[in-house]
Amino acid sequence: MSKQFSVGGGQYKFFFDNQGATSNSPITTLSPFYSVDIGVLFTQPLLRNRSIDIYRHDIRIQRKRLTQSDFDFRLSVIAVIAQAQQAYWELVYALRDQRNQLSSLNLAREQLHMIEERVSVGASAPLERAQALTQIATSETNLLSATQYVTTTENALKQLILRDPTAAAWSAQIEPTDQPPLAPAPVNLQDALGEAFANRPELNRLRLQQEINSIDIQYYRNQTLPRFDAQSVISTTGFAGSPLPLGLIAGNPTTNSSSFLFNQINQLRGSLGLTPVPIPPATSSAPGNLIGGYFRALSNVGDFHAVTLGLAIEIPIRNRTAKANLAGARIQGAQLLAQVRALEQTIEVDVRNAAQAVEITRRQILTARAARESAEIQLAGEQKRYRTGLSTTFLVLQFQNQLVNARTAEIRAEANYNQAIANLQRATATTLRANNVTVKTP
Repeated sequence: MSKQFSVGGGQYKFFFDNQGATSNSPITTLSPFYSVDIGVLFTQPLLRNRSIDIYRHDIRIQRKRLTQSDFDFRLSVIAVIAQAQQAYWELVYALRDQRNQLSSLNLAREQLHMIEERVSVGASAPLERAQALTQIATSETNLLSATQYVTTTENALKQLILRDPTAAAWSAQIEPTDQPPLAPAPVNLQDALGEAFANRPELNRLRLQQEINSIDIQYYRNQTLPRFDAQSVISTTGFAGSPLPLGLIAGNPTTNSSSFLFNQINQLRGSLGLTPVPIPPATSSAPGNLIGGYFRALSNVGDFHAVTLGLAIEIPIRNRTAKANLAGARIQGAQLLAQVRALEQTIEVDVRNAAQAVEITRRQILTARAARESAEIQLAGEQKRYRTGLSTTFLVLQFQNQLVNARTAEIRAEANYNQAIANLQRATATTLRANNVTVKTP
């Protein structure tokens, strides 16, 4: 069992080693022989792997990856909300334009009623009735187109907010309620840029990639260093085994050279009529506490202790792999720096365009509102002139069309303004805060 220290790159390893062996060597005392080693090995890097190693490198990077995935999720949420906002304000425009076209149709019908009264008393020619009917038909066509656009935009919004294609809400009608007020002052560009540079998820993700690259550079630079590891081992050992007969001349002459020579000497003595030399008795010199099996060796653990101190030195020649990895990481760092600068420029352009769109649409609302108010005054005046016989049906219908167009331009400008606000929130990455959406940080 081994474990790394969280600081310093050191490691301790607990070991429990068992060994069993047999031998027919004439100098062997115990066979079979058993040994049991229990101890702890400490290793402390002094250069390479001291400040950072592969384990701490991977842990630090995976923590950055986790935060990167959080930024990816935030970017997706912002994109979905911005898309829903665009669809919502388009639906608001479609509904208001539908009411505007209906109002135009009612004005045309009202004008036809006035013409019918004038024709009945001979104050107007029947030809004017045709003009009014033409206007009514045109208004009905515009109303049908506006109604179709309401259905299209409503379905587009439902597609974003409904999960189940069989949900009953598909048949329901959406009634928009949000009507943000018109901002009295233009957008503060510097504040918007500051928000964008601080909050844009893709920029923060790229900055995290730079931090990952810094970790890589630190690790690969460390791997170019020589290796100096201080090591220490504290262990205790137990021994035991079965004793073998002791003596160089004991044993089988066919396998033991000493026994073979002793046997040859006795044969020569016998041929000379001499008495053979007796083989001395074989005894074991092993202490009694070492005689036994594996469990005896296990019980002897603690009788023998050892403490070892050492220094492991490894000096790689040229170390091309580590140097190549370090050079690659540095090149990647330069590439990331260029990507960050390019993204910052893209974000600045995006924010500037979004802020300008907000200001332009805000002014368009003011001008369209003034045009609509003037068109209402002109139509009211022309209708009064028509009732007194000082105007014609053609002029009244022309002023009605101008009023319809002015109202359409106003509601289009208001929808564009709200969509521009939503786009500015996306560009500055304030969409979540502006819509009270909370994403938990991992």
